[in-house]
Amino acid sequence: MAVIIVAMTWVLLAPGGPATVGAVGPDDIIAIVVDGIGTPATSTDPANPTRPWTRILDADTLASRYGFGTIASAEVVTVPGRVAPNNSDVLLTSGTGSIRTIGSDTFRENHQLPSSQFTVRTVARELVPRDVAFVGDSVGASAKSELLTLTDGTFSSLTIDTLDSRFISKTPPSPSGVQAVALLPMNLDLVVVELGYNPSTNMAADIDAMMTALAQRNAARVIWINMAELRTEVGTSVYAAANAALRDARTRWPGLVIADWNEVRITAGTDAAYWFDDDGVHLTGSGQAQFALWVRQVLGASVPSAIVYPPSRRFAAGERIELQVVGKDVTGPDGVKRKIPVGAAAVALNITAVTPDQAGYITVWPCDVARPDSSNLNYATGAVAANTVIAPVGASGKVCFYSDQATDFLVDIAGWFAGSSGGTPSFIGATPRRVVDTRNGIGGPKLRVPAGGTVTIPLAGATMQRTDGAPDVIPADATAVAMNVTAVLPSQAGFITVWPCGTPMPNASNLNFTRGAVVANGVVTSLGGGAVCVFSDQQTDVLVDVLGWFPRGSGEPPFVGAVPLRLVDTRNAIGGPRGVVPSGAVRAVPVRSVTVDVNGTPQQVPLDAPAVALNVTAVEASAAGFATVWPCGTPMPDASNLNVARGGTIANGVIAPIGSDGSVCVWSNLGGHLIVDIAGWFGGGDNPSFTGNVPRRLIDTRNKIGPGPL
Repeated sequence: MAVIIVAMTWVLLAPGGPATVGAVGPDDIIAIVVDGIGTPATSTDPANPTRPWTRILDADTLASRYGFGTIASAEVVTVPGRVAPNNSDVLLTSGTGSIRTIGSDTFRENHQLPSSQFTVRTVARELVPRDVAFVGDSVGASAKSELLTLTDGTFSSLTIDTLDSRFISKTPPSPSGVQAVALLPMNLDLVVVELGYNPSTNMAADIDAMMTALAQRNAARVIWINMAELRTEVGTSVYAAANAALRDARTRWPGLVIADWNEVRITAGTDAAYWFDDDGVHLTGSGQAQFALWVRQVLGASVPSAIVYPPSRRFAAGERIELQVVGKDVTGPDGVKRKIPVGAAAVALNITAVTPDQAGYITVWPCDVARPDSSNLNYATGAVAANTVIAPVGASGKVCFYSDQATDFLVDIAGWFAGSSGGTPSFIGATPRRVVDTRNGIGGPKLRVPAGGTVTIPLAGATMQRTDGAPDVIPADATAVAMNVTAVLPSQAGFITVWPCGTPMPNASNLNFTRGAVVANGVVTSLGGGAVCVFSDQQTDVLVDVLGWFPRGSGEPPFVGAVPLRLVDTRNAIGGPRGVVPSGAVRAVPVRSVTVDVNGTPQQVPLDAPAVALNVTAVEASAAGFATVWPCGTPMPDASNLNVARGGTIANGVIAPIGSDGSVCVWSNLGGHLIVDIAGWFGGGDNPSFTGNVPRRLIDTRNKIGPGPL
């Protein structure tokens, strides 16, 4: 989808009518979120010194009031010597570095805040190349002003159409929800529906009418916000049946996603009591702010990290998580903060399933296309399993995750691959395609790979589908491919090695398995004669899914694949002393200037290589735990690259950004042996093919980090 960045345009129509926001320019602060405590007495409410509250302030309005062009930051600081609760100031910094100090009491009076005890946080403009619409009733209408502030210039276009007392299909008032949809632009990327509080005589039929109208407008995605089940009659929730009808509608409309506002208010606990008016439906000032912050996330933009809603909960069986990666803030090994740019071809992720309810799998794919029949991570009941994925990014800038069993879920990002920028892209992402499945005779005979057997997989000329749906083939001169390789029910414990055909099999492994397990690993490998070879030292079924390829293009190749070389093996004193790595120890692994075999020619990893492709293996762990890989010279991140049970041996592919000293660091609390193999490096220079960052956790369902499941 093409996105044109133009000057800011606001079109505000009559109250209740649609408001359209055009695409805009720079990525600056658009709103200030104020969280406070304590409210004064009103004619209907006594004073409450412990009541929490939230307000949204427009950054442009603040800048104008305090004589700034733009606001770059805001913070509340305590002033020594003053008496609480008026012992703090608000510091506003302009885009040019000017600072304005406002006493908290004055700031409260200026902006009609309930009390002068508060903190502030900023919301940055996050460019999301998506055309979206919001159709709602009086609940949505009450938060419309806050939502417009929070989405100022965020989306390519945003249409908000709300109307008090609106029904889904019934009139008056007019237009109904169905009629409002008929007036929306064609071919929207996403429509969010907030309707259902006003009674329906046949909720199922109303939902079908709404979905049919949206299909006629060719809306690519529909998210329906359910109802808060606070209002009761004779002890029964008024909206439980309507919410049940919404859930049932997903069997008739598989593309329908429910955004669970009812679950949000349940998880918020006592805080949510202050979000709703006495009728249990309409929103207070705090409720309007919290609802608007949540809807911003539903629409596809992130929210400040201090927000804890939507609630964190386990990734349920059959659910999907949508992660906006374009626009995310990350920090490079050089300490410079960057945003993942629009047009990034793919991102390097590490995904982890934590204590699943049952054995199952996770699939990763670009959200712009249908979920493929492939897997990226396989897990056992109650286990902790991780895998590295090169995840293609579509026009929406989002990556999707699906789990077929309930599990907690973590996602860490290690960097991104550059898009074309008018030339050859560094990585061409594809809808994951299964090219080998020995269980079903895909890519070869329906026959398990025997112990000591090798599968040859011709990939040059293989038909693929790009993330935009266009057909393509892997060219004969592709420098490498990104794959996911899975061993299914091996007869004995063993390993699999992947390497370019036509060269001797290396002394390295890509995944390690136990008897009867299902284990997957991400692999980046170059091609030999257009093919990749897969060896297993034990009998097993094998699956291979292709995620994309690295084209040769002109100049320095985006990825230089090598015959895998063992850099560290603490069992054999390779790359350091022999012996178990103590729990909590850090091992620095030099990678720049290491000599490897590239198509039969010795080459050194260049000094400007931004990252390397590694395979890291923990062997015979003395305790259950994890290992983390990151660029040396930077603080160890809150992220993990592989997880292993006590006594286990597990491997994981890692795309590792390189530190300023030319090394990557490995930390573990496993107390076992460590193996590190290198499979190649990414092109550097003025236009690096891969931009690495200190790994950053984007999703952790255990700790309310990132978007929740849909």
